[in-house]
Amino acid sequence: MAQELISVHAARELETGREYDETYDAPILSTGAPPVRPPIAGIGGPNHFAVRDIPAVEQITGLTGRFVPVSNTDCDRDGLERRIADAIGGAPAVVFVDMASGSCLFAALHRLRGEPSVKVVTGVNLAMLIDFAFHPDEGPAEAAARAVATGERAIRTP
Repeated sequence: MAQELISVHAARELETGREYDETYDAPILSTGAPPVRPPIAGIGGPNHFAVRDIPAVEQITGLTGRFVPVSNTDCDRDGLERRIADAIGGAPAVVFVDMASGSCLFAALHRLRGEPSVKVVTGVNLAMLIDFAFHPDEGPAEAAARAVATGERAIRTP
């Protein structure tokens, strides 16, 4: 028997306990299923958790094509810089790097320095990518600042 969700509005602020009605466009059920992996050389290695987040974001949001994954597998710094530049294609962009240090960050900063229409964000988490996917019309500076703020709010000690 098919069922239709007709109402989910109650919400509670965790810090204050205040209850209120929340509106939404569509409910999302996140089951924690393993993500589908795009065909990228070397994916599945120990340093590819951010690339795995892309299919998760697409599955959760229903929005595809908002991210271009770039892997550092089997390339030196020059090769990685070329991959980053190719992915951006000279357009305004936000480049998400999984860690706040390392070859991906250094290659992105080296290649993109002096590019005012490109911002680099490090320490990527799923919350910031989901939020970013829902705001495609913001410029790079605004989108990067929003992503960082969203990512910071998602980090908590229970």
